[in-house]
Amino acid sequence: MIEIKKKTKLLYVCLMAIALQSCQERMETEESPLQSQESQSGQIKLGEKWELPYSLRNVQAAYDSLMAENPLRSGGHEQLQATHYYVRFLPKDSAEMAELLMDTTLFLSDFPWDRDIEGDGGESYHDPSLDNTIFTWQYTRVPIDYQFTNIKYEILDEMCILPEFELTEESEEDDDETEEGDVEYVLRSSQAQSFAKQLQMASLRRAGYVSGNCTNDTIPLRSWLSNALKKLNPTWTPKATIKAWDDLLGRYIPLEGVKVYINHGGVWCYRHTDEDGHVKFPRCVGPVVYKIEWSDTYWRIFEGDCLPAYYSRSGSNRSTWNLNISGGKSLHYACIHRGARRHFYGDNCGIERPRFPYHKISYIYRDDSGDYRAAWNYLGGNAVPDIRIYGLESNKMKETDLVTKTAMHELAHASHCQSVGILTYSLCSDYIKEAWTVAVAYYMMKKEYEELRASQTHLEYIKEQYAYQRYYTKRIYSPLIVDLIDDENEMYTINGNCPNDPITGYSLKTIQKCLKGVTTVSDFKSNIKENTPRGVTDRKIDMFFKTFEDRWN
Repeated sequence: MIEIKKKTKLLYVCLMAIALQSCQERMETEESPLQSQESQSGQIKLGEKWELPYSLRNVQAAYDSLMAENPLRSGGHEQLQATHYYVRFLPKDSAEMAELLMDTTLFLSDFPWDRDIEGDGGESYHDPSLDNTIFTWQYTRVPIDYQFTNIKYEILDEMCILPEFELTEESEEDDDETEEGDVEYVLRSSQAQSFAKQLQMASLRRAGYVSGNCTNDTIPLRSWLSNALKKLNPTWTPKATIKAWDDLLGRYIPLEGVKVYINHGGVWCYRHTDEDGHVKFPRCVGPVVYKIEWSDTYWRIFEGDCLPAYYSRSGSNRSTWNLNISGGKSLHYACIHRGARRHFYGDNCGIERPRFPYHKISYIYRDDSGDYRAAWNYLGGNAVPDIRIYGLESNKMKETDLVTKTAMHELAHASHCQSVGILTYSLCSDYIKEAWTVAVAYYMMKKEYEELRASQTHLEYIKEQYAYQRYYTKRIYSPLIVDLIDDENEMYTINGNCPNDPITGYSLKTIQKCLKGVTTVSDFKSNIKENTPRGVTDRKIDMFFKTFEDRWN
């Protein structure tokens, strides 16, 4: 008899598991992922207002409710205390904005945390009650013992965020063990939780983050089971896939290393996308707000001089964010990110990574190319961008490969400056500076597109556009260093207007060593002679350099 009961119980559990798993699959197919292709304007539109689940008043009410349901719980009722303030700052100028950004403990947002974001989201927001010529409010949370400075601020609410409310690595490990449809996890999640976790769930329910019971008897069985499953296990795993359009390849490419945040009612965390553009977060309950922050340990992209570049949108329950960036400023932010990512983490042809100091990269939506300002890099205290990249050419949006190349070019200046010191760099001939950046940008672009499996036609296009081989004038951008490296004499393979290039065998890493102490073309030539590869003679070097010296003089 006991054996029969065990078998019956096992059969019941199996049937429930099959039903729940089938229901979960149906639920996930019914809730479509979030698709977004960026608009040209990129302006965020705020939706309905919601209750912050971790406001002190909401958590206190949830606590009182739990205690009323458990009159025998020891300890009795308590008056909870605020742990944080929900605040907003209004910086008056770029210096105050820079001061806020330097505080890495703050997660800043220029739109309120208690408002939904309509539609596909966007890349900027400005409070309509404020003049467009001044900064907008910056929303965040701070601990109650936070030392406010002279920056204008308002305390909007008190919050009670216990350590158990945070999005933790433990949650992520649980998710790695089982997929969302795994019934084992669903059954385990229904077991008794700690009181703090019960309090968190009660707070989320009171704020509307968890739907209530289904009482409509006419709902079909599968839909009823779907709602029951949500009731049993309301947690879900926010995920995102970030890709960007590439004009040269004519397709979307995954973006690796993008910093993606989720804000879950005032609790947030971030992860970086993997090589496929994917990112996965700890389990949550109810909606989140996704946000891309175009920044890293060593650089940050800004719209203009002061406003951090980002893209944000709301994420409903159990919705993956599939963002295909096809236009707007964010497409160019993605290009700058690609250039920076290769300099700091990718195959950078062995040159010195410009990791010190921190780089503030300004994206400016008007006609021009780009520039690197070494003095601001070392003396500006990050209040002013040291790199500027412009988005228009002849009043049209630049092609993505050109913006990516420009980012690689300007960061090559930073690598040069870092390797030789700011004094030597400042005194160095512009002909040498630009020959260096032309070579770095070309070879990095070649690496970038080889890794993306570009065709030979695409690679030839990159050389045509960015190696500056058709050298007709006294222009400052030259193939001097490209030709020291490659094994092709373009004077014969392209036409007679290209430099006569009998030299090959150098590398970017060796040439960067040759830049040490160099301020003139003559200095550089001397250092090149001291580091000749096999088969290269001083006579060949003199003949090769004469092509450029004649034109420069």
